Amino acid sequence: MLKASTVWLSESLREVAGAEMVEIIEHWQDMMELKGCSDDFRRGGSAVFAITGGTIGNVSEQAFVNSVDAISHPGDLLIISADTIDGASSSIVEKDLLKKYDHPGMRRFVAPSIHALIGEMKLSESSESIFERLQISLSPAKKAGLSDVDDSYAVTLCVEAGGWNVTLLSSTRYRLECLNAFAATFGWVPISVTESPLNSQFKQFLFRRKDAAIFGKDKPVI
Repeated sequence: MLKASTVWLSESLREVAGAEMVEIIEHWQDMMELKGCSDDFRRGGSAVFAITGGTIGNVSEQAFVNSVDAISHPGDLLIISADTIDGASSSIVEKDLLKKYDHPGMRRFVAPSIHALIGEMKLSESSESIFERLQISLSPAKKAGLSDVDDSYAVTLCVEAGGWNVTLLSSTRYRLECLNAFAATFGWVPISVTESPLNSQFKQFLFRRKDAAIFGKDKPVI
């Protein structure tokens, strides 16, 4: 994915004014463990960190922000792209989820997990029969231990196998004000929110890290 992103960025930059001033450098690093990461990406100014594609909904938000905090400086920017549930009724959310997660492409995506499940549990049934029991649901995420953000909801793909209810995939949806408030507790000030032109529920959040003199030693532990 890193290589593919580098190629895409390089090709896209050809049509951007001032592209000759941009240098793309790959950093092969666990994004959840950035402490100790080389700081050679910083050339005397602020840095921009970004987690796109809704990936924030698949990880511990607290662990990710803690990781970025370990290498970020006051004035740095943080971009988070995330799915939200603001302004949508529960019936519309459920309908959209079924459309997004209950299709052949998603089934192919989780197929390796099903096969691994069969091998791990030494099950005799076929993957097709297990797929028939695949359940897609939306539930409070923080209560289920699937998110660190208040009033968030998680989409889960679960299946019963070998007497166990196994979660194959989970992805968190957020309320705008709650994600902003969560970031603010770590010293990231909300700057703006931009909706996707293709999906109003998918938003890009922009934050700026506070000055250390204002926010530093008193950072709360969540």
